[in-house]
Amino acid sequence: MNPVELAAIISGGWATVVAAIGYRYNRVAVKETIKATNANSLVALDAAHEAQLWGQKASAYVDAIASITRRQAARFHLTRMLRYDEATEAKLRESYAAPENWDWANIGARLAAFAPQPILDALLAANQTNQEVTAQYGQWKALSEQREVPGSPPGLRQSLSDHVGGLIRSFACDGGTGLRDR
Repeated sequence: MNPVELAAIISGGWATVVAAIGYRYNRVAVKETIKATNANSLVALDAAHEAQLWGQKASAYVDAIASITRRQAARFHLTRMLRYDEATEAKLRESYAAPENWDWANIGARLAAFAPQPILDALLAANQTNQEVTAQYGQWKALSEQREVPGSPPGLRQSLSDHVGGLIRSFACDGGTGLRDR
């Protein structure tokens, strides 16, 4: 065999071996690159989803805190003993009134979707306390109006005093937050 032919066979064989090894390593490298790219994409999608979810949670929390704060101010106004003239009282009621687009059912549903159980328990306690205060105030107001009617029963003053005490206890036992210990 001619030395040139022998060199060609040897170099061609080695070229084939090098090409085969290069092909295999290239395939493995591309496969690993695709895996890493997919993993990075999933991490980025998860982070984007979490950011979107946090935005919705934050909005629900801000609305709930604003509603509770507004409700506390309205309760304070409702239960305070000092009263102003009717025009000032009307302005105060207007300032404490909830905007038209505030809906407790909607806020509660949004919180139920995102909030942990302790926050849901606090929302329930705040709603129950608000209902108690509103009911006590309604009874107090009705008794106050009855007291001023001529011929009212003599025990009405004590009944009125009992309702005022209940109203104060309902409001004071939670510091006005609606989040008392239960």
